[in-house]
Amino acid sequence: MNKKISTALSALMLILAFTAILGCTNKDEIMKELLSDEQGKYNIHIFVGARGEDVYELGNEFTKVIDSDPEIINKIDQYSIFYKNSPNKKEKNYFKLLPTDKLPCFVVFDTKGIIYYTNEVEDLYKFNDIIKESK
Repeated sequence: MNKKISTALSALMLILAFTAILGCTNKDEIMKELLSDEQGKYNIHIFVGARGEDVYELGNEFTKVIDSDPEIINKIDQYSIFYKNSPNKKEKNYFKLLPTDKLPCFVVFDTKGIIYYTNEVEDLYKFNDIIKESK
């Protein structure tokens, strides 16, 4: 009986270890999708609740901030908007992995990871300053 329990526990530990390894790999792969592909450039991802007019206004405000300085425009590799209520599985995974408790949120990535996070579009002006200082 002890041998059966030992074998069962070993099998359970192996399954848990395998699941943990797969979970880490999956998380790393998901995060990699959000990163900038080019050194010195940034991806900005906007996370919002649902599609609607407020998202349109938020997009306009975001564009105004980014367009406020031509030097910044050249530093943006890409930007995206992700919706919490999207049926897209990939988008749902982003919401699970990132600090998106308060929406909207703006998350800026370089080639390695998150370098800036804010819930206020106006705070992106600070990000503009950070980019200029990093020259």
